[in-house]
Amino acid sequence: WVITQEMWRAVPKKSYETTHFVLGSKFSGKTSLILRFLDRNESPAPSVALEYTYGRRTLPDSSIRQLCHIWELAGGGGENYLKLVKIPLKSAPLNTISVVLVLDLSQPKQLWAVWEAVTKELKRVLTEIENKSTPEQIQEIKTRVTNAYGPAHSDKQLLSPLLTKFVIIGGKYDLFKELPIEQRTVICKTLRFLSHIHGATLQFLSTKSEGLCSRARSLLSHLAFGAPSEPNKTLSVDPNKPLLVPMGADTLGLIGAPTFPDDHSFKSQTTTPKTPLELWKKSFCAYFPQESLELDLGPSPSKDPKYAEPRLDAIKAKKEEELEKLFRAMKPVELLSD
Repeated sequence: WVITQEMWRAVPKKSYETTHFVLGSKFSGKTSLILRFLDRNESPAPSVALEYTYGRRTLPDSSIRQLCHIWELAGGGGENYLKLVKIPLKSAPLNTISVVLVLDLSQPKQLWAVWEAVTKELKRVLTEIENKSTPEQIQEIKTRVTNAYGPAHSDKQLLSPLLTKFVIIGGKYDLFKELPIEQRTVICKTLRFLSHIHGATLQFLSTKSEGLCSRARSLLSHLAFGAPSEPNKTLSVDPNKPLLVPMGADTLGLIGAPTFPDDHSFKSQTTTPKTPLELWKKSFCAYFPQESLELDLGPSPSKDPKYAEPRLDAIKAKKEEELEKLFRAMKPVELLSD
C-alpha cells in the first residue's frame, strides 16, 4: 500500500479548473452562500469591492486536481462596482464560468433595478469576449444551451441565454414568504420569466434553512466539480413554496402572462412595450416601483483588522495627523479673508 501511495504521488496531476462569479443585491446572502459552499463555519463579513477565494478537491483515486476560483462582487448593482465585472469574466474560458446572481427577495422595490444593472454589464462584457472568440468556441457554448433546452423546446426562438452557465438565487426566502400572496406570485412569475429566457437555473434560498442551503450547495458543487453528477431537477413553481426551476425545465406557457394591478393605467397608455422583457418590466414595476440604487462604498478597508499592515498604518496615521494640523492652521486665514 505504501508503494502504491508513492507511485500515485509521482503521477503528474492534471488540473480541472472552474470559476464561480457571485454578485447581486447588497446584504442578500452572497458571502453566506460562498461559505456554505466551501463548508466553512465562519460569520460572514461585509464584502469589499471584488474579493477572491477558492475551493479545491482532489479525489484519492484520481490524478485530477479540481480547483474552483470564486469571485464575489460587492455593491449591489452600483456603477462603480460593476466596472469590475470584466475581471472574473476575462479570467477564464467562458465554458468554465458560472455566474451566480443573488437577488434579495425581501426588497422587491430594488429587485428589478439590481437585475437590470447587473445583467446589462454582464451582457456588455460577454459581447466583448464573444467578438474575440473563435466560431468553434462560441458554437460549443451554444450547443450546451441547446442540449439543456432540447431542440424541440417550444420557446427556443425567444431565448437569449448568457454565454456562461447562469444561476439565479432568490435570497432571504424566510422574509419573502411573509409577503402577501399576490406579491409573492408576481415576484415568482417574473423571476421564472427572467431565468427562463436567459438560460438560468432558479433557486430560492434562506440561510436559516439547512435544506435550502444544502440544495444550493449541491448545485454550486455540481457546477464546480461535477459532483453530485445529477443535482436536484425537481420542478417547484408554487409561490407558497421555495422555487426550484432547473435550466430548460420551464416554458412561457407554464409561466403565463404578466399581470397588472386593478388600478393600473397601462391599458390607457398610447405606447406599448416592444418586447416581452419590456412588458414584464412594466408589470413588475407597476406592483413595485423601483428605488434608485444608492452608491454605498461600505466601511473603509483601512479600518478592517484583517487588512492590517502595521508599518503602512503607522505612516498613514502620521500623514493624517499632519493633514489635520494643516487644516487647523488654515482656519484663521479663512476667517480673516471673510
